[in-house]
Amino acid sequence: MDIFTLLINLDEANGPLVRLVTSAAYLIGIFFGIRAILALRNLSGNNQGGIKTFLVYISISSAMLYLPTAIDAFVVTIFNSTISPISYTENTSSLIPASLNAIIMRLIQLIGLISFIRGWLLLGNLANSNGQPVFAKALVHVIGGVLAINVEGTKNIIYATIGF
Repeated sequence: MDIFTLLINLDEANGPLVRLVTSAAYLIGIFFGIRAILALRNLSGNNQGGIKTFLVYISISSAMLYLPTAIDAFVVTIFNSTISPISYTENTSSLIPASLNAIIMRLIQLIGLISFIRGWLLLGNLANSNGQPVFAKALVHVIGGVLAINVEGTKNIIYATIGF
């Protein structure tokens, strides 16, 4: 087995992997929704936590339950583009063959989706910690995930900035 066979097999499994990660995000959203309700209940009992815990958990829940909409909102905010980042057009001007280039791009998009979700999960630690290091790490994961999800737009920004 060579690297090309491995990439082709990964590309064939890409669709089910994206659906698996998205389904896991929906389950995470339900879990954090329940935690938000429990945090709100504890708020009335004047226990630890406070309104910050409720707001963090409800934000994570809504971002995970509306994952495609959340990703589209971040893509529009960062790239000012309403084009779906998943619709990748093959570029034949590259040194890498076009089909292999598309396979690599889809793999990077999958890693970006996982990073986006991980960033929101790291925000869950914000409710239980002092804040600053956790928030910075979570923000890097969320923004880096969006940049990887729209890898073609990120490539165009880098090329325009550097001057290729």
